[in-house]
Order: sequence, then structure tokens, then C-alpha cells
Amino acid sequence: MRIRVLSIIALATLALPAGARAGTITLYNDFEGLNVHFYFNGTTFTPFTLGSVTMSDGAGLTSELNAPNVFESYCVDIMTDIFESFDGLPEPPATYSADAGVMSGWVDPTGLPSPASGKLQAAYLYDKYAETFAATDDQQGRTALQLAIWEVLYETTSPVLSVSTTDTGKFHVSIAGLNPVTDAAQIASYEAIATRANLLLADVATADVSSSEAAWLQLYVPNPLPNDPNHRIDAQDFIGPTGVPEPASVLLMGAGMATLAAFRSRKSRRG
Repeated sequence: MRIRVLSIIALATLALPAGARAGTITLYNDFEGLNVHFYFNGTTFTPFTLGSVTMSDGAGLTSELNAPNVFESYCVDIMTDIFESFDGLPEPPATYSADAGVMSGWVDPTGLPSPASGKLQAAYLYDKYAETFAATDDQQGRTALQLAIWEVLYETTSPVLSVSTTDTGKFHVSIAGLNPVTDAAQIASYEAIATRANLLLADVATADVSSSEAAWLQLYVPNPLPNDPNHRIDAQDFIGPTGVPEPASVLLMGAGMATLAAFRSRKSRRG
């Protein structure tokens, strides 16, 4: 009977909700990376820099992040920007409210589709390369990693990042408006970054990402207005350091171990 009860407990934990943990994160102003224009879903974006951002874990999230207090993070929410100082939003460095979960459970808040495989691939890329590029202060690597993460999350037609004005896919590095002669150095820089991004994409294309995981982080400014269904302003999502097992996973593991111990105990008594 004991074995049956523990087995039922183990199965029941599968139904526990994953849930997200709330806390705070400070976003700093030292954006790392290089200037790269990119095209997505009909629009060419011209960010000041593209790459990692530096964050500091605040209260409430330490159990969700397996990281030092200060770490680098990358954007996964391509259509939202929390950095600009408008409508009363704070400008970095600033402390934001934050939710944390796991990347495999992330859903783009803007409603853009992102395949489950892309989330696991993004987690693999972050886990394998983010710390390396930070340790070596590799700006080009940081920029290539950001582009590769977006490529696996949002591109649906090709696993290759192109530098183009005519790419028919949803995402590529844009050279629209650049002159091949006067802007040759900028185009060459884009091509070098895309080459490195494609090396990352070639790696993840052949990797086993089934067990890959990373933290999903959403930074936002709480909105007290009742007409905001999510009660937050200008939220933006990031990928962060590898998440520790969620409560449901921990309970499931513990119950499974208890079941195995009880089974062995009963078997030994029979012997």
C-alpha cells in the first residue's frame, strides 16, 4: 500500500503548475554589443547597440536563478523596448519589477509565434556561450549570440542568418539604405557578425537540446490603472542564467526517490 500511495503522489506532482516567481531586477546602462540593423516582420530596426545587457538580481528571485548577483542577459521579446525613457518609465540604471520562470514555458507577450524547439535552442545557446563571451569581453560574440537567439525563436523559413535587403524570411540583418561603397566597412562588420551567428546556429542545429533550460525573465513597471489587464507597463522579456528545478520538479524527484526507497525496503524484507 505504501508503494501505491507514494506512486500516486509522484504522478500527482506532474499536474502542479510551473508558476513564476516575482521579485525585482536592476537593469544597468552598460549595454554590451555592436550596432547592427535588423529586419523583422516588415520593419527595419536600428538599435543603438545589439548584444547583452547587465542585470542585478533583486529580492525574490534567488531561488529561480542559478547565477551570481550580477549577470548578463539577452532579449527574447523582439518587439518590445523597456529601455527608452518615455511615458514616465525609468531609464536604466533602474530597478524594475520582475517575474521569473523557465524559458521552455515562455510565451511571447506580443503574440508572435515561437516554436517549442526554438525556446530549447535559445536556452542551449545562452547556457553554452553567454558566460564565455562575457568572460572574454567579446563584443562581436555577444552581438552574434543575440542575433542567433532571435533567429531560432522567430525565423520560420531558414536556420541561416542572412545579410540582405531581399531576404523573404521574417528575420535577417538589414543593409537597407547602406551604400556598398561608402558603407563598405559597416557591411563587412555585419557580415562578420552574421558569420559568427551562423556558426552558433550550426552548432545548435546538431545539438541535443532536449534537456536545455534557462531562466525566463520579464521586467516591467507595475501599472496601477484598472484598464490594464496585465497591470504592467511596457514589459520586456529576457533570457537569463540556467534556472534551478522548479518546485513541481523537486517534489516529483523527491516522491520518485521515496517510491524507489520503499520498493527496495519491501523487496529486502521479502528476501
